[in-house]
Amino acid sequence: MPETPFSAEPIVIVRIEQPRCALSHGLAPCAATGAPCFNTYSTCRDRENYAPGATLDLYFGIPGQGRPADEIMILPFLAGPPSTSPARINVSGADRRVNPLGIRAAATITFRDAPHSDLLVDPYRSARSYDPLAQGTFWSKWLARNTFGKAGMVVSIFEGFAGDALADMVKRVYLCDAVDFSSDEIVTMKCRDVLSKAADEKAQCPPISEGELATDISAAAASIQVAGAVLGDYPAAGTIRINDEVMTYSAISEAEGGLLEFTITARGSDGTEAAEHAAEDRVQECFRFSGETVDQGLAALYGFTTIPAAYLPFSDWAAEAGQYLTAYTLTGLVTEPTPVVDLVGEVLEQTQSLQWWDEVAAKVRFAAVKPIVERPVRLTESEHLVAGTVRIRDFPERRVSRVYVYFDPRDPTASRDDEDNYRRIQGSLDLPIEDEKAFGDKAIRKIFARFVNSGAVALETTSRILSRYRLGSREVSFAVSDKDGGLGVGEIVEILFHRLQGTTGAPESRFWIVTSRDPRPSERRVYYTAEDATLAGTLSEIAEDSLGDYVGDGSDPFGVAWISDDNGFLPDGSEGFKIR
Repeated sequence: MPETPFSAEPIVIVRIEQPRCALSHGLAPCAATGAPCFNTYSTCRDRENYAPGATLDLYFGIPGQGRPADEIMILPFLAGPPSTSPARINVSGADRRVNPLGIRAAATITFRDAPHSDLLVDPYRSARSYDPLAQGTFWSKWLARNTFGKAGMVVSIFEGFAGDALADMVKRVYLCDAVDFSSDEIVTMKCRDVLSKAADEKAQCPPISEGELATDISAAAASIQVAGAVLGDYPAAGTIRINDEVMTYSAISEAEGGLLEFTITARGSDGTEAAEHAAEDRVQECFRFSGETVDQGLAALYGFTTIPAAYLPFSDWAAEAGQYLTAYTLTGLVTEPTPVVDLVGEVLEQTQSLQWWDEVAAKVRFAAVKPIVERPVRLTESEHLVAGTVRIRDFPERRVSRVYVYFDPRDPTASRDDEDNYRRIQGSLDLPIEDEKAFGDKAIRKIFARFVNSGAVALETTSRILSRYRLGSREVSFAVSDKDGGLGVGEIVEILFHRLQGTTGAPESRFWIVTSRDPRPSERRVYYTAEDATLAGTLSEIAEDSLGDYVGDGSDPFGVAWISDDNGFLPDGSEGFKIR
C-alpha cells in the first residue's frame, strides 16, 4: 500500500464475483423463449446450453464513505466494516484440539436491504414489463436469482483509504458459505477461506463408490462383476475393497446387462485375507500412496476437492519439499471415503510440515517445520512493537516428554488409531524432564502414521516434536505499524521485549514462527500471533577462535556455534549447541 496521509479516510469495499451465463437470452446457441432470464443458472430457461465461466463483479460500499480511484459502480448496501478473523497455522499439530491443517480464516459481512432499480444486475432490464425500483428489494431479488450460485462465490474485501486504487488496498479473498436474512432489512453473509473446501462433505478421498457385487463370489474368484456403476466410476486399474478384503485389479470392461467386469490381479492384498462375498456387497474404490513426495501427495489429495488450481502453487510446494523434506515419502492405502481435510492433516503431522491459506495473496502456502537457517527479521520494543499490544501466553498442555510414532500398518481396513494394528513403533524420550525435580510426570504424544514405513523417518518426526515442545509452548501476540508489517505467516521473527528475560533478568532474544497475520489498514497496523520456535534450534557452524567469547545478548553472529562447558551450558546459562 502506498504512503497515505494520516488525515486520509479509511474505506472498505466488498466485491462479490457472481457466476453468470456467457450467452444472451434467445441468441444461438441459447434456445430460450419467452420472458428473458437473469443470466443465472437458477433462472435459466435453456440449461442444456447454459455457458458457465462469466462473472458479474458487484461492488458494495458503506453509504457516505469515500470512493476508491477505480471507476466502478458501488452499491451502497454495506452496513459497516466486515468482521474478519485470520487463518492460523497449527505448528507440528501441537494444538490437539484442532486439525493439523489449522484454523480457517473467516469473515461475516452485513448488508442492508432496500429497493433497487436492477441497474447492472439485470442485463434485460429495459425489456421488463414492470418497474424494478417499485417491485421487491435488492437482496430478496438477488437471492431468488442466485439460488444455486451463492454458496461458493468468490468474495473479496478491500481495505484502504479514499482515493486509493483497489489494487493498492489490502485484499482478503474468501468463499461465500451462506447468506441469511437476520432481520427485515439486514442480510448476513458468512464467508470462509478456500481451504474450507477440503472440509466439504463432498471432498472425500477416495470418493464414495455406489457399485455392488452382481453375484456371490468365492475366495478364489479371479474376476468379479459389479452392478450399479459405469466405467467412469472407477480408475482403469487400481485397488478396491469389499467388506474387510482388499484386492487389486488390472482392467475393467463392460459386460452384458450393463455390468462392469473387473480383472482381479491379487485377492487379499495389503495384509487382508481373501474371503467369500455376497451379491449386493459394496465395491469401494481405494486410494493409494506409492512413494510420493510430500508435495505430490498433497497435490493428489487436493485433486479430490473443488479448489481451483490457481490457488494451489504446486511448484512452490515442490521447491520447499525438495529442500527440506527429501527424507519423507508417502506410502499407504486409504480404503474408505475419508474427508480430505483429515488426510491432509495426517500428512502434515506425519511429515512435520505446514499449510495455510494466505488470504492476501490468495494462495495455499506450504512449508516444512525446520530449524532456523538464516537470521530472522528482528523486532524491538523501541523501534517496532506497538506499545500496549504485546501479550505472552504459555501453553503447558502442549508439553511432551515422550513422542511415539506408530507406523507400518498391518491391515488398512482397521481403525487408524488402533495401536495393535501397527507393526512398528518409534519413540523419542526426554526422561530428565519427567523427574520429580523437573515436571514430575509424563507428557505423551502418539502419532498414528499410516503413510510412513521407515524407522529413520519416524525418528525424524519424533525428534523434531520433542525438541520443540519438551518444555511446552509459548505464544506472543503483538502489533506493528503497517510499514513493518511485511512478515508473512510461517516466517521466523526475532523479538526483543522487556518481559522476555533470562534467568539473570537480562533481556533474552528469542525466535518465533508467525502463526497468523491480521492487517488492519484503518489502524495503520498489522496484528500478529507467533509461537516460540527457539527450541527448534538453528543450523550453525562452530565459531572460529577469532570471534571471541559468546555474549548471549543478541549481538553474537548468527549461524555460528560456541563450545559449551562440561555441563552443556554457555556462559549466560543457556543450553549449549548440539552436534548432529
